[in-house]
Amino acid sequence: MLIRKRFANTVALRYASTRFRSDRLRGGAQRLALGSQKILYASVALGSLLVVGVAAAYFALTPPAPTSARLLAAAKAGHGEGLLQRSKRQLCLSNMDYGVDKFNAARHDTRTQNWLNTLVEAGLYSPGTVVMGGGYFASPLIQYAATPELVKWRDGGRLCLAKGVEITDIVDIQKPSEKALDNAATPKLHTVAAKLVLQATDAAPWLEKANVQSELLGQLTGWKFQDGKLQKQVPDVFGLRDGQWATGPAYKAELEKQYASAQGARCRANGTWIPEVLGRSVVLASPRVWECRLLSPATPWRWAAHRSNVISR
Repeated sequence: MLIRKRFANTVALRYASTRFRSDRLRGGAQRLALGSQKILYASVALGSLLVVGVAAAYFALTPPAPTSARLLAAAKAGHGEGLLQRSKRQLCLSNMDYGVDKFNAARHDTRTQNWLNTLVEAGLYSPGTVVMGGGYFASPLIQYAATPELVKWRDGGRLCLAKGVEITDIVDIQKPSEKALDNAATPKLHTVAAKLVLQATDAAPWLEKANVQSELLGQLTGWKFQDGKLQKQVPDVFGLRDGQWATGPAYKAELEKQYASAQGARCRANGTWIPEVLGRSVVLASPRVWECRLLSPATPWRWAAHRSNVISR
């Protein structure tokens, strides 16, 4: 009985020891699996962060696409009312004095009569009547009287074909390119060429008449009347500033100032100052460098060889 009892205790101890080792191994395997999962999750998270970071850097460094909507917003903000007012003045004719209520044309002056007859067709003047001129050698004249319609569309002594102008679209957008303001290792400027679509607002209704339209638009440059709209396309160049497209006189003046600063520094470093000659300050550069000049106090420094790199206004 004693032997059996000892044998049973020995078997029980071995079974407990084996089970303990098994539990330890199983626990270690579970901890190892859990650790592997944590490492896997951490690796996936790190990879995701890297992908997001690379994507963010790519989009931050890549200039925005020069879409029509983006360039239109830049054009409206950059050009403001200046371009619109200048364009409106283009739509006002000054080939004769439209401020007078009666205009006399000589009977032999068929060119003036033909023009006034076109304005009669537009409803701006009443048909011409024969009147006698004054003086000792009086001669018959053809007199045209202004109508209330002319009063609505004249501005002083000019005849205006519309009340205003606005920028409505950007077309012919070219592929973006890079331009350098200087030969030195300076960041290049992203630029894109396109055309502004200027459209007249409240255009005169008599422009719908084919003959009137043909004669009056012949006095303008670049303006066309299509589908009831009086439009003109103007070439422009946009540059990238602070990650956004920009244009307009102020922005381009800023670019020329940067260009002037870079070129002026180079001229001063490589050239020799000469006293003012005929009201123009001149710097003659060394033989290996182009000549630099300040053409007038209002003209920035320009390199003759690189003048095309400056965006024109």
